[in-house]
Amino acid sequence: DDDDDDDEDDDDRPTQALEVSEIRMSQSVSMDLSSNDTLTTGGSLLTQRGWGGGNFISILKHSHTPSFFTEWEAYLGTPMNRAQVGCTKLWPSGLSTSAHMLYGYSGIGLDTICTKSLGEKTQGSLKWAWNRKSTSMSTIIYREYENIRLKGTLQFGVPDSHVRINCVGKISEDVNLIAGMKMGTMDASMLFGAERTVLGDGMNLGMNITMSLLKGVTLKLKYTRMSQMYVVPITLSDNVSPDVVTLGTVVPLIAYFALKRIVIDPYIADELKRERLEKRRLMKTTIAARRREAHATVQLMHAKVQRILKAEEECRGLVIVEALYGKLLGADDITDVDEPVVADVTIPVQCLVEDHKLQLYSMSKASLPGFYDPVPEEDKSLRIRYRFDGRMHEVTIKDEDAVRMPMRSHALK
Repeated sequence: DDDDDDDEDDDDRPTQALEVSEIRMSQSVSMDLSSNDTLTTGGSLLTQRGWGGGNFISILKHSHTPSFFTEWEAYLGTPMNRAQVGCTKLWPSGLSTSAHMLYGYSGIGLDTICTKSLGEKTQGSLKWAWNRKSTSMSTIIYREYENIRLKGTLQFGVPDSHVRINCVGKISEDVNLIAGMKMGTMDASMLFGAERTVLGDGMNLGMNITMSLLKGVTLKLKYTRMSQMYVVPITLSDNVSPDVVTLGTVVPLIAYFALKRIVIDPYIADELKRERLEKRRLMKTTIAARRREAHATVQLMHAKVQRILKAEEECRGLVIVEALYGKLLGADDITDVDEPVVADVTIPVQCLVEDHKLQLYSMSKASLPGFYDPVPEEDKSLRIRYRFDGRMHEVTIKDEDAVRMPMRSHALK
């Protein structure tokens, strides 16, 4: 009987479960009402721990002079309605000062900020904030390095005083790593994560893990595109645990790389391909005209190229067998447009041969006589197959690379 009672007690024990603490979506739009007035409107939806809500915000900015402007803000919705008015002044010395007055659920609030450039890549701010429930004075330092951005905050206040350090490191053109630490009178926490820009039009994916003594371990997923933002915080545990932190890091990374391979990469490839095709169609007439000009130039080269070929062949010199210029690699979409993505430049290249040698300098080859650009604003290459001393050679270079021929390294085995 005792064993049966123990089994029943085990079944009644609470199990650890993931909890989506909130889901937030927001969007905003800005419009110019006049040369001096800008209106920004936006809204957000929020669901949090079983209840939902939303808000609408409208901000009107009026520029009195190039260095002085005022803002009026109205906020309607949950958790409270509020109104705010503020002004900002830019001084010739590089100092920026602003003051805001807020009226909301907590009554009247005031804050002032002074910002000053401390160097080419360093900026400092002093902020004072007061309302009925709290008051604080903060010192904030921003510092930028080549691939790192740092932000340090020191705040003294009631009831919260803390020191905070945040770091964003750029490891590639589209990937940033994020790390942060906060220690204060009310909580201590650490944060790490990553953000990636999917496309150049503002699409951004982000993920971070926050470990807090007060709130436990939270995984936050964020999607941003232009002025739209979606945030999903997921509470993994009420207590800081290495197992939970590892789970919250590894599982999202596996899910991201699977999503990247199945959805993101094909989507990016399709978008880039569509943009290239649309650009080629828009420039179809211009490209055709340049091709006709290049063809006319090539026709005038025939007599010269025959003399050069005869002289080179008699002494087993440099003879251009084939030269192609344009989109040599990844040109699987040639059939999607009527225009070719490569140009045959065999004759123009042969005309550049002098005394059994050819040298091309670091410049776009589209400017050479007899050449034209078949794919403007896209990466191009030049591939040359030539014969020298009875042996076949081949070399492929990028558009603006320099090259000399003949070279032993170009010989085909």
